Amino acid sequence: MNNKEGLYNRVSHQWQKFLRATGKMDTKERNTILRRIVENKSIGTFSPTEVLEWVAEEGFSTATVYNTLNLLVEARILHRLRQSVNSTKMMYEFAHGGTNHMQIICTRCGRVSNVRDSAIHHNIQSKLYQNFKLGHYSLYIYGVCEKCNKK
Repeated sequence: MNNKEGLYNRVSHQWQKFLRATGKMDTKERNTILRRIVENKSIGTFSPTEVLEWVAEEGFSTATVYNTLNLLVEARILHRLRQSVNSTKMMYEFAHGGTNHMQIICTRCGRVSNVRDSAIHHNIQSKLYQNFKLGHYSLYIYGVCEKCNKK
């Protein structure tokens, strides 16, 4: 089984449990959207516009895609992030259960880059929180990228 198929199986199981628990309908459209997200972007961020492109041949409405994205966030399968505090443009990524990651997000062009910083990682891992056991974390750092800064 390849990496994307394994991811799809895990999130599909979580998705089915969520739909049953909340009394939401299990539809072909919702499952197709989830599958296309896994096929096209199992790691990294993506926009609703990209998802619309991935399912364009299916003829799904924009509302169906946006509603499914909202449900996937509610099911804790996806995370929703803004390009900046004042931005209305949303990006999505998989909720990387158990994977620590950090991203820098340009508030001008929207570019998202994954970064590794062992010092920050060490500080987070060594932090003790009363009555709280750290599982994993996601850190988003907003600012202006080098390209936009030169403009």
